[in-house]
Amino acid sequence: MEKENNPGSIRAIQRAFAILSCFGSDRTSATLTELARQTDLPTTTVTRVLSTLKSTQYVRRRKDGRYAVGSQLIRLALTALQSIHLYDIAAVYLERLSQETGETANLAIRDENGQAFYVHHVPSRQAIRHESWLGKKLPAKGSVNVAALRGKVGIEGFVSSRKTIEKDVTAIAAPVFGPDGSIQGSFCVTGPSFRISDEDIKTIGKCVVKAARAASLELGAP
Repeated sequence: MEKENNPGSIRAIQRAFAILSCFGSDRTSATLTELARQTDLPTTTVTRVLSTLKSTQYVRRRKDGRYAVGSQLIRLALTALQSIHLYDIAAVYLERLSQETGETANLAIRDENGQAFYVHHVPSRQAIRHESWLGKKLPAKGSVNVAALRGKVGIEGFVSSRKTIEKDVTAIAAPVFGPDGSIQGSFCVTGPSFRISDEDIKTIGKCVVKAARAASLELGAP
């Protein structure tokens, strides 16, 4: 029987995860060379790991030779999202927020390491709008979502910034609470700064807080 903590097996798993982590909303496909460069692994090693991932449908090779996420990984991702109750109920609130404010509405959550990322969004119907950061990790500095997820909001119940991760983008976020009173996620509205005045920030902030509180109550928050 194979030893459970076989160093070679663990290293192979780590390499596989390193390769899978290269894919995201900002990179939906990659070449062998790109994956080797980003993971800092030899091309032969990446080729070997990709072969295994391809045979198990965790990655697929497109007709143009580039690699992309496979059906098995997509299935696991959907299963993970379905286990998050907030994700299930968020669509209605985000749609309403986008309609009320005319801007893009987002849902952000934290992973096990405390990093935040967008998992759901409803884009603005206006021609000039904030593009989606769906699936991207949000840096701690400059992100109102990270602040909201940490409970660092003002007396009005929301946090806003004109100096966010992206230049000339204004963002307003509020935390959503779960049954035990812990923060489960954050609702956020983002849009071009030229279109959002200081007074608009207050108005949008009230909308975001209202939506976040309604979602919190639906989740069973006290």
